[in-house]
Amino acid sequence: MHVNPDNRELFELLMETDEVDFLFPRKWKGAFAENYENPDGFDLIKLSFLKNSYIPIFKSSKDYDMLWIDEEPYYPQSYFILKHFEKTPVKIIRTAQNIIKKSFLRNRINYFTNSKSNLIVSVGQTSSDAAKNIYNRDDVPIVPLSIPDRFFEIGKNRSETGSEITLGFASRIEKCKGTDWLLRSLDKVEYPFKLIVCGEGEERKGFIKKLEEKKIKFEYRGLIPHAEMDKFYKETDIFLNLSLSQDNWSEQQGRTVLEAMASGCAVISSDSGELKFTVRDKESLVEENNVENLSKIINRLLSSKNEIYSASERLRIQANNFSKMKVFEKLNEVLNRV
Repeated sequence: MHVNPDNRELFELLMETDEVDFLFPRKWKGAFAENYENPDGFDLIKLSFLKNSYIPIFKSSKDYDMLWIDEEPYYPQSYFILKHFEKTPVKIIRTAQNIIKKSFLRNRINYFTNSKSNLIVSVGQTSSDAAKNIYNRDDVPIVPLSIPDRFFEIGKNRSETGSEITLGFASRIEKCKGTDWLLRSLDKVEYPFKLIVCGEGEERKGFIKKLEEKKIKFEYRGLIPHAEMDKFYKETDIFLNLSLSQDNWSEQQGRTVLEAMASGCAVISSDSGELKFTVRDKESLVEENNVENLSKIINRLLSSKNEIYSASERLRIQANNFSKMKVFEKLNEVLNRV
């Protein structure tokens, strides 16, 4: 199984009944500063001209019965992994893509991975629909990315909301993540609050400067590693996720939204991409770039702690659908099919 260590917990459940090997790089640093090391992993050559792409260098090729690849089908590493394990009878590749991008290299790799894969699996409804279109498949089952148990523990043990209500904004600090939309909406908020911001991006300096000019009470935490996000969610009463769809991109599963929901935060999310399927709560969804509606929802939640408690409890229960055991059931169904 080629999986990111963040997803390894889910696949480790298979080890109770089957022999499973995990294959991932010795060292890895991704586009969002996530990194990990594994001394038994494979070496790689990073391809700087292609984001998150590399050439894997494996030590050997064992006689596996099944190969699961957690990489986008159009990445170069997907091509090389499938080439290396071409004798494996069953090959499954999971995709999070929800858009169709075209290029000569991408189309060639897509063609190869499609022809060499027994099954393509997606993380959500939008990526399933896109994969059916791209790869001309009648069926692309959905196995979401699961939420680590530690976030559900935060939700269970969460203390009461303090006297100062906090809004949390954890994202790439760029216009496509709703920075301008948030600033315009906060102008219409009628109740006191504190904004906690974490993340990096090309709009960071301008965004922070405008928060200061508007005299908005805020705290900037910088880029927080995923392994240290627990404290951020604990301190956040209302989590904001304001993705805006672009011509060539829209929000995929929305894992930060799910982590916040599991952690017991009330959530306000745009309805872009997969988010309308991830956040199945009409009172928590807002149309993209709708300043009036966003400020209205923020004001409603800030007006009463009961509103926050009610929203957070609804969403925390909903997040259970993405718990490790629930997602494992879906994974097991897919594996049993092949």
